[in-house]
Amino acid sequence: MSKSGLARPLAGLGLVVTLLVIFAVSIGLFAGKFTETVPVTVISDRAGLVMNPDAKVKMRG
Repeated sequence: MSKSGLARPLAGLGLVVTLLVIFAVSIGLFAGKFTETVPVTVISDRAGLVMNPDAKVKMRG
C-alpha cells in the first residue's frame, strides 16, 4: 500500500477509537466514576430530620 492508501484506514480507526473513548467517558460521568465520595452520617435530635439512604449531599457548595 502506498502512503495515501494507508491514510484512510488509519483515519477510520482513529474515528472509531475516538467515538469509543467519548462513549466510555460519558458512561463514566453518568455513573459518577469521576466524583469523589465521602460517607456521611446524620445524627439529629428530632425524628423529622431524616436522610434517605443513598441521598445526594453537597459538601462545601
